[in-house]
Amino acid sequence: MEKSTKLLQTIALGLLIVLSVMMITALIFLNVEEKMKYVGKGDEISLFGMGEFVLSEMQVSSDDVVANPEGETPDLYMDAMLNARDWEVRKQAGLTNASILTAMKSFPNRYAYSILTPEQQQLYAEMYLVLANYQSNVPLCSNSLNEIKFIAECIYADSPELFYHSGYEYISCKDGSDVVKVNFSPVYSMSQTDVSAMQGYINNYVANCLAGIDTDADAYTKVKYLFEYLIINTEYDETVEFNQTICSVAISGRTVCLGYARMMQYLLQELDIEAAVVLGHTNDGVSHAWNLIKLGNAYYYVDPTWGDRSYRTSEDTQAQSMINYEYLCITSDELAATHTATTIVPLPRCVFQQDNYYVREGKYITSIEPQQFATAFSTSSYGIMSIKCQNRQVYDAVRKYLIDEGNLYQYINSQDGVQYAENPDMYTYTFFQ
Repeated sequence: MEKSTKLLQTIALGLLIVLSVMMITALIFLNVEEKMKYVGKGDEISLFGMGEFVLSEMQVSSDDVVANPEGETPDLYMDAMLNARDWEVRKQAGLTNASILTAMKSFPNRYAYSILTPEQQQLYAEMYLVLANYQSNVPLCSNSLNEIKFIAECIYADSPELFYHSGYEYISCKDGSDVVKVNFSPVYSMSQTDVSAMQGYINNYVANCLAGIDTDADAYTKVKYLFEYLIINTEYDETVEFNQTICSVAISGRTVCLGYARMMQYLLQELDIEAAVVLGHTNDGVSHAWNLIKLGNAYYYVDPTWGDRSYRTSEDTQAQSMINYEYLCITSDELAATHTATTIVPLPRCVFQQDNYYVREGKYITSIEPQQFATAFSTSSYGIMSIKCQNRQVYDAVRKYLIDEGNLYQYINSQDGVQYAENPDMYTYTFFQ
């Protein structure tokens, strides 16, 4: 009896120890979960959820380091200290010399990738492959946490197709106090099965969109077509599911600013036009997203969300159904009047105007000359006539000439009067018949 009691006590003590270990493990896991939490809702744009946690058992030694079993190549670098198991994990995740070099050659129209050093481009390719292959806990070539964070932002700016990626976490491995290896683990917002289903919707949307494009047109004309198509077929809606991705546009035709920008980017990249997503805020402090694009050798900004007048027009007016071209291919100075970028990815200074909408369409007013107004008002787009003035001096002179002095009716035939909107930030006038 006494032996049985002791046996039961021993078993109970063992179970208690096991339960205690399990509880500790659960608590550790919970803390990790809290650190990797990622939230994205409406226009409250969040970047990657950063979570660094160092486990005591992740101490490593330089004695464990082994060379790349595939052999050294001058085209690849490795700052991290990797052991044999690390190399095997990388291989299983699809990170071989051949796959990395192939990936590095597959990003010709990605802005953020193009500004990186060759070493950073390799890290970009490795992290991209981990994401594209739906992998986790993969050792990277770099041991720099700051560099990994920066490259993650670059991938985010370049890659609308990674719509199932909502953040990431990493484990930093140390030799003493020095970080010598980083394991990269993306946070995936949906299963691979769901990703495949979503991709089907996206493919159908893209096919329908591109079916109406003139493949022989120049790059500006293609950008304008995509800008108009996206706006005509999309409504701004903060409540729709997946509104931070291209999925919301493809599935329901409803999204928020990041969805507009992401789909614009996706469509442009389908046409081999370089495009990136820029994150920032408007002058009233609202988080916002728009595009940086490249036409020829010149960069421009495009904001498809603000191209949709329904987004900024609360009244039930004719203007809601019309396209706003004020933010189609504009300069850095023009953008700065209403937008401020906050991305850590360096942005070029956009100074050219040859592919600005108003310049290309003959609606750019440089002086009070009747011929300029005759040309500007000779055509309308979706029921509106809009002009842009060269500067504030011309803007004020145009108002006096067209509106105060009544010369507008020399160029617009209307028996019932004309509604108009003026934008002193962009030096534009828009007229509605």
